Amino acid sequence: MGVAATAFRCVMEPRRIKNEQRRAWEENAPGWRRHWGVREALAPVTEVLFEMAEIKEGQWVLDVATGIGEPALSVARRVGPTGKVVGIDLAPRMIEYAGERARAEGLKNASFHVLDAEELLDWPEASYDAALCRFGLVYLPELARALRGIHHVLTPRAPFASAVWAAPERVPFIQLAKETIHRVTGLPGPAPGMPHAFALAERGRLEQALSSAGFEQIRGERVTVVIELASAAEYVEVMRETTRLGALVDDKAPEKKDEAWGALAEAAGAFADASGKISFPCDATCVVGHRG
Repeated sequence: MGVAATAFRCVMEPRRIKNEQRRAWEENAPGWRRHWGVREALAPVTEVLFEMAEIKEGQWVLDVATGIGEPALSVARRVGPTGKVVGIDLAPRMIEYAGERARAEGLKNASFHVLDAEELLDWPEASYDAALCRFGLVYLPELARALRGIHHVLTPRAPFASAVWAAPERVPFIQLAKETIHRVTGLPGPAPGMPHAFALAERGRLEQALSSAGFEQIRGERVTVVIELASAAEYVEVMRETTRLGALVDDKAPEKKDEAWGALAEAAGAFADASGKISFPCDATCVVGHRG
């Protein structure tokens, strides 16, 4: 009985995590739609991924955990009308907004599908010339299975390039909000075992995961990106509308809501210039591996 119960928990835990994540991303999707500029600020990371994956005209490319469509839309412009990009994500509303933006930009070579990345093992083998994932791998509770699936859908020797955030102290755009909100409200961080933004920050961890999934010729490099916002007030708005912190404070500490967000605005002032514009220099690690 004990063994059966343990096996049941092992099966259910990823499912529970995914259900919670789907709900959270669905709630945050409108915020990401409003604050599209934050994703555009990550363009330097996208360019490094493009270089690593050797994205070029005419290719078929898979974008894993595409969110509201980046870097898939940038890929669509790069591969041109003879190429194709497919973006997948767990959250239907994210996919809806990605498709909406593709249509608005007239990108007919981009398509988007609601799909758990860990189900790629069921897709046709050797279908894509390259694959990308920008800051999405950290949220996959069964990362090893997802990486095997990505490996499965790539053609022989095709590259998979991904980006993850560096250590928390090197990513103030995210960490400042986490530290400030938890300091003011006393609310705990993610539960043990729950995916989070810095789950793959440890040096070499992603490289090892890729190697275990069968990837070869693995290399990584550090990239610095500066995320700029017009004001501390805009930063607070972004954090409230695009992360789980907004719902967490509203649900668990409503009486400290004003104090918490006021403290965050004050803390963001340390990153402001004379005009009040906020700039967060953040480090990411980009890693590429090739299917053998």
